[in-house]
Amino acid sequence: MRIVADTNIVISATFWKGDSFRVMKLADKDLIKLITSLELIKEYNKIINRDEITYKVVNKKLIANKAIRKVINESIIIQPKIKLNIVKEDPNDNKIIECAVAGKAKYIVTRDKHLLKIKKYKNIKIVTPKEFLKRIKKANLLKELDQLASKSKLTKQDVMKFGKKVKKAAAKKFLKDEK
Repeated sequence: MRIVADTNIVISATFWKGDSFRVMKLADKDLIKLITSLELIKEYNKIINRDEITYKVVNKKLIANKAIRKVINESIIIQPKIKLNIVKEDPNDNKIIECAVAGKAKYIVTRDKHLLKIKKYKNIKIVTPKEFLKRIKKANLLKELDQLASKSKLTKQDVMKFGKKVKKAAAKKFLKDEK
């Protein structure tokens, strides 16, 4: 699955452990594929080197350089060819949608209120990290059900009868994988 992680998600994941960090961890494990553009990498670099971030973080330069390399290494870098004018309140956010369209992303993961207001552009869903993680958990649960049904020669409906047990097992597996 391809996603565009907004700069606010990448910054948050760089310095703090939380939902943004868990989203980026999925990319580490090759469970999702990050899509980015040179424009988004430049924005990330600019923000991560701001004075208000610099003074808060010890060994900031080292962390920033590692994080930028990691984003570049783990991403498909594309060059959007089409300019859009979707986000009226903050036209600068259009580059995120342009990146998602050009990179054929399924999701834009962001905390930006202007983007979240849009909710969906074409087939690209715009969600918070928390909502994205919920959707991934649900997708993993359905995948587990399908695998269990195919292995046991039971129908999916039969397997659904054991939904609570399967759900707990899937959640446990997901949480274990997150560590």
